Formats: sequence, C-alpha cells, structure tokens
Amino acid sequence: MLCPEVFNFPIPPFNVDYIKGGKWTDMQTSPKVIEAMKSLQFARMVSVVVPANERLLVDNIADELTSGTCSLYLVKQFPLSEMVRTEFLEAFVKPGKLHGISSRTRLETDDCAAISPEGMLLLSLTKATYQRIKSCSSSNFRKRGKYYLKIDLTSADAKKDFEQESLAFDMIIRWIPPNVPSHMGSSQGNVVSIRSLEVYLRNSRQIKIQKLSAASSKLVQLDETSIPLLGIEDGKNAPSDGQTFCTPDEIMEYIGLLVLDCNIGPHEFLSTYSIDGCTQQVDKAWLLHQQGLFTPKEVGGIISQLANFIEDNMQPAGDKCGIPWVALHVQGFPNFPLGYAGKGECGICYDYDKAYTIVINNQGEVLLRKLFGCSGRGPIISGDPLI
Repeated sequence: MLCPEVFNFPIPPFNVDYIKGGKWTDMQTSPKVIEAMKSLQFARMVSVVVPANERLLVDNIADELTSGTCSLYLVKQFPLSEMVRTEFLEAFVKPGKLHGISSRTRLETDDCAAISPEGMLLLSLTKATYQRIKSCSSSNFRKRGKYYLKIDLTSADAKKDFEQESLAFDMIIRWIPPNVPSHMGSSQGNVVSIRSLEVYLRNSRQIKIQKLSAASSKLVQLDETSIPLLGIEDGKNAPSDGQTFCTPDEIMEYIGLLVLDCNIGPHEFLSTYSIDGCTQQVDKAWLLHQQGLFTPKEVGGIISQLANFIEDNMQPAGDKCGIPWVALHVQGFPNFPLGYAGKGECGICYDYDKAYTIVINNQGEVLLRKLFGCSGRGPIISGDPLI
C-alpha cells in the first residue's frame, strides 16, 4: 500500500457512556460516578478548561496538583525481589499509599507492571517472561499472547515466588506517607518524610532513583473566543433567540480539541472548526494541562473546587453573559496492566487507554462522559518522562 487513503481508514473501536445528573454534591456519591473515577487509579493527565478570565482559579488548581505530597520518583531497574522484601513492605506498602507504574513501556509488546495503593502487583508479561518466573498466582489469564497477573505483595506466596527473582522495571513511583497533611484534609500525628522512600532505595539498597518534577504543566490562554453553550437537564430554558444548545457530543468534541491542543481559530486555505449550536463570546479562556500521577481522591477534590466555583458564580438559566461552564478531562496511563484487557480492541493496538470528562454547566448540573478504547494520548509536554 504505497499511497494509503488515511482518511478512509476505519475508526478504531471505542465505547462511550454518558452520565447526566444534578449537582456535584449529589452525584459524587452515585455508584456509577464512583466506579468511573476509581477505574482510573492512575491518572497521568488532568486538563482543566475554564472559559472565563479566572487565572487565579487555574493557578490554585495547578498549585494543589504540585503540592508536597505529589513527589514522583523514577526508580531504575526496580527488581521484583526488592518489592517483596520485608523492610520495603513494612515501611512503604502497608503504611501510607504506594503508587507505581512501569515507565516507557507498551502493553502490546513489553513487560509492564503497576503497584496499586492496596499493595497489589499487576503484571502484563510476554510468554517467555511468564514461563521463566513461574508465579503461583491464581489470579492470572492470557490475552493476545500476553499473560496478566495480579499478586498480593504482602502475601507469603509472593515472597516465596519473587524473593530471588531478577526481573526488573523502570518504575514511576509515588508514595503518600501516613499522616501527611494536604489540601484534601488535615490529619494529626507524627509526620513521615516523603523522602524516606528515596533514602531507603538509594542508601540502603543501592538502587538508582531520580526525583522528578511533581507534574509537568502547560497553561494556555485563549483570547476573544466563542464558547459553545450546553443546555441544562431535559433541554429546559432554551435560548430566547431561537438557537439550540449544543449537544453533549458537540461540547465534548470541542473540549477534546482543546485538550489535544488543536488550533480552533480560522485559517486561510484550511478547513475551520465551526460550532452549530449557540455560542457565547468570552474575552479570555484558560486551559491547564497537568501531567503526573494523580489519585481519584485528588481528582475529586479538583471537581469539588470547580463545582464550588460555579455555585459561587451562579447565573440565571439562559444567561449568556456569565460563565457558561467549566470542564475537567482525566486521562489514564495506556500501559496499565489488567485494564479491562478482555473487552476487545482498544484503539489501533490493545493498549489500555481510558478517560473521562466532566462538564459542570452554569446551573451546577453535571455531565460525565466515560471513554474506553481511545488511542490518543493527549498533548505531549516536552520532557515528560511518563509517556
């Protein structure tokens, strides 16, 4: 195929699910919403869209996502034998919350690993690696030539299987110590240093470890732009000028263009993105891209902050002068093992890639879209070690 008609390629399969509801204070306890957020235990990118001149709000969110408890480390060639050492388990796996995922690996072709906050080791292994390690884990299955294992690091079987195992990964590690105050709520008791993990691995175990920036950040300012308007529940309070509100798919398409850093302005000789529904002209809009390793609790805190912002700036229904809506897009890691690997093709290859987007309109009502199977990775921030 010397000259493939790229425009005529079939669309990669994906699944989309919408959840519509009332205020965030009510929806955050919904089982569907909780399941959507917890399904991304490892969020690698958070994008916030605020179509208003509210730089302070965006800066506050960026500061919270790079707080002291967000320290990230790149551990070079972290062997499985070290993960099951008693000292490591007692100091970092059982107390606090340990998050880890292999760096720069592809689920389709490489050995991949992740450590969940519950102390579970998740592995996606090639046939040769699987046959060599001879794990006794009962929680495993095979899919498309890869073997997926789920192992409790604190169990006696894990120690027996891996205490002599040399298989190692370059791991992105984040450890949240117990009793560390953060913006998610203060706690009392002795504060454990976040650098304890770094000191232990470097000094006690002679493992190479590099501290990373808490999060790679990119802030985009849009001047004099038209923002599509999203109707409230059941299409009530339609615009008085006879126009129609944008559909959920149209508003998500617009947010997706912003998240992917597409230029939506007019261009000579190029096709221009247009909005079919009614719009609102704003002087400024702010877009924040934050890449790192974020927990569902932290993402929930950002959503609550956006919901409170809308509540404080509530406008009458149909008003086209105030803040139209705010949005948050959350993207997971594509190489996360056991990521619904049995549900069919995910994008062009079978990397696990999942995201969800939340939009809160000017009446405080929430629209959530879950997307599974997308092959895009979002904007690439220069120098980001997580991709």
